[in-house]
Amino acid sequence: MPSYTDPDSETVFQDEDMAELFILGCYRGLIHQEMYYHLGMGETVMHSSEDGSTNNSKYRICNYSYDPMVPATVTTIFKEGYRIIESTNLAISKLKKMSETTKRNALLGEALSIRAFCYLNLIRIYGDVPAVWTPMEELDPNDENTFYPKRSSRDEIYDQIIADLQQAKDWVPWFKESGYATAERLSKQGVYALLARTALYAGATHYVGICRRMTLPV
Repeated sequence: MPSYTDPDSETVFQDEDMAELFILGCYRGLIHQEMYYHLGMGETVMHSSEDGSTNNSKYRICNYSYDPMVPATVTTIFKEGYRIIESTNLAISKLKKMSETTKRNALLGEALSIRAFCYLNLIRIYGDVPAVWTPMEELDPNDENTFYPKRSSRDEIYDQIIADLQQAKDWVPWFKESGYATAERLSKQGVYALLARTALYAGATHYVGICRRMTLPV
């Protein structure tokens, strides 16, 4: 039996300072080893590419050698993405129930942005993926979709995360006004950049879809 002094989700989100610590915890694993490999190219548009004989997990995507039995491939991106999404879903649900203040809104905007970042990376690599917007503790355990959600259209996911980022940009402070100790934490500059990139990906996906339906060259 856990100690009665252990913080649970209800206790954590009764206090803005404790809620902030929870949000900071959502960053853990956001850029893990496999994601870092691809970010090491200098941007997140291309996947790391190299000769197919090179035995390095960061090259598996471009060489179509993804193996679901080998966790060192893109499986880690999927697992870590949904782990963080579950944490942000919980944070978003709880923060919405707190009294509205400037800090509460900033934390909520930060959680929405972290979730959007995860979904953008999942879409980039896997295409259509399950879209889960509610924390597990609020779902029906007897519903098969709770543990085995079906894939959702990436267009629907783009619509949701773009709407989330448009709201977040109004809540998250500019870095110089934030008091953050590091630029590694999402500020308004980062949210705007993420929104711009997400909109570009969404626009490109929509264009490709139209071309395919019209049998035009992409």
